[in-house]
Amino acid sequence: MRFVRTLLVILLFSTLIFGVLLLAFRLKRVTVTGNVHYSDAQIRAMCGDAPVPENALVFCLWNRQRAVPEACFIDRIEAEMTDRNTVALTVREKKFAGYYFENGRYWYFDAMGNVTAESEAAESPENPYIPYVNGIAPGRTALGDILPDAGSRIYERIGIMGRFIEEGAKTLPDAVFVRDGAVFLTYGKVEAALGDGDHMEEKLTALYSILPDAAGLCGTLHLETWSENSAGYVFTKNE
Repeated sequence: MRFVRTLLVILLFSTLIFGVLLLAFRLKRVTVTGNVHYSDAQIRAMCGDAPVPENALVFCLWNRQRAVPEACFIDRIEAEMTDRNTVALTVREKKFAGYYFENGRYWYFDAMGNVTAESEAAESPENPYIPYVNGIAPGRTALGDILPDAGSRIYERIGIMGRFIEEGAKTLPDAVFVRDGAVFLTYGKVEAALGDGDHMEEKLTALYSILPDAAGLCGTLHLETWSENSAGYVFTKNE
């Protein structure tokens, strides 16, 4: 009999504690930051399978470091309580150096040349700027593939180019090409040859200082060997 009474007391006490926790940590607000490819509602839905989803404490613990394999652009979602009724979700999206089109799909690659995501739709030109690259055509692409010439660091340099343009709020190029391991950008009728992408930031700094003078011209701006010590540049007009 004493055992039953003790058990009832424990159950009653546990129920009380659970009730207090449920009421004190009722989930009233979820904030979402860091998401570009998915809406707040979609991110919230990805985290909606907690055992007690209406409780902020349980919801936060359940989604502390959530991997979302079905969301190809997301690395993980992190949850943190900002007060007892609010959970902040921070979306860590994958970092892409660029993307290209092949066989009816858009394929996204990282700085190491690894294909890490695919999509049926093209990327929005809004932030973050991810260069759409022409000239990458392995012939047959699958997730996890390593692109040709990955050892040359060409994809890392394309990523550097994208970050430089985005962070400096520079004019987006009309097109980005890779030909024979070299990077080319086009702005109207001007094509900028950046070579293998070495000293990418210095070359881009020079390029954006030159572009206003090249307005209305048609030809190739040669920056393949550009360095801080270069005295000038070569512009070859198209015939």
